[in-house]
Amino acid sequence: MDLARGKSGFRMALVACLAIAAGNAAAQAHVFMTSSTGTGDLSSWPESAGATGLEAADAICRAHADSGSLEGADEYVAWLSDSSDDAYCRAHGLGGKRSERCGQAQDPIGAGPWSRIDGLPAMDVLPLSAPWPGSAGYQPRHVLFDESGQPIPFADFAHLAFTATDTSGQYNGGGSCDDWTSTAGEAMLGSAYYGFGGFSSSIWDCAQSLRMVCLRKGEHGAPLSRHLPPSARIAFASSAVGTGDLGSWPQAGDANGLAAGDAICRGEAAAAGLPLAMSYRAWLSASAVPARGRFDFDGPWYRVDGVRVATSVADLADGFLDAPIQMTATGTELGFESVWTGTHPDGSSTGSTCGDWSSVSASGTFGVTAAAEPRWSESFFSAGCGAGNLHLFCLADNDSLFLEGFD
Repeated sequence: MDLARGKSGFRMALVACLAIAAGNAAAQAHVFMTSSTGTGDLSSWPESAGATGLEAADAICRAHADSGSLEGADEYVAWLSDSSDDAYCRAHGLGGKRSERCGQAQDPIGAGPWSRIDGLPAMDVLPLSAPWPGSAGYQPRHVLFDESGQPIPFADFAHLAFTATDTSGQYNGGGSCDDWTSTAGEAMLGSAYYGFGGFSSSIWDCAQSLRMVCLRKGEHGAPLSRHLPPSARIAFASSAVGTGDLGSWPQAGDANGLAAGDAICRGEAAAAGLPLAMSYRAWLSASAVPARGRFDFDGPWYRVDGVRVATSVADLADGFLDAPIQMTATGTELGFESVWTGTHPDGSSTGSTCGDWSSVSASGTFGVTAAAEPRWSESFFSAGCGAGNLHLFCLADNDSLFLEGFD
């Protein structure tokens, strides 16, 4: 999805056409971010209908779901917690704390899955199950869209939403704007563009006008399918980390500079059993070599779970990804990790490349694994080349073709 170039959002009539199977309720359970914004005092939102706290939050979500002509609009709730109720419980149509089984005899399970408004899977059934050992959960894509299918802007703070909820769906222990009745204090936030599913991010001022994340409560279908592709162009983040002198990484062998980055990627691809492992290249620029020019084959690229990252080099270089390159070659999900790139979002060299990846002096441009916007390739800052905890992005450069079964 090329959000940078402003492609129009999908309307619900198109969503219906994209449904996986007619009559499958899972295709009609969506997650979106509200098109309007407001402060942490949710009663001040025009859509609150005179309610306060979590009741106001749900009224706001239902008003937006109705505006977007979503099926079951009166069943939508906010992905929001307060000191009494966890978002996890609320997504199951319950109240209370998950630590107390939401007031049930057993921990409720099975709410979800949810799709974005463009019809693509965004969040698996709760509790989020791990596709591979060591994986924290399965939220394949960021939310990205409002209730009408319009892309959420990235500029300024427009992509942020109130949550007060950690990644387990529980109240984070504070930061809920006095249970959503005040503009004083701070709140935990989610983002349309960060993290698996983009629900947990940082802390922000309750007086700031932000969005909310809304989803249809209850059970809507089977867990999302996952595919370890036997053949395709795969993109992954390296498990290995090291300094900007890539030749010093043990995985580089005798290689240096860009060749060292490629060797590290190829070694990890081979160890994971990925096809045509010797074709992998790192998403790296040298001072006179742009990353976008290092690939002979033009996508598409997928993560190892079968979720598409980008359709082409041009799609990579528009600054926005279909999904973050947040999985390793073996399927482990990385959090908010830094990655050496030396590359602007358009695929050109920043010139900040740690002596073309052969020095621990100076500085190097880095990206972020959790990002689906321009910071995936270029963050706000450069890192000192002696920093030893940065990963690499690795992309296959081969003639394998798209296989049936990918979403």
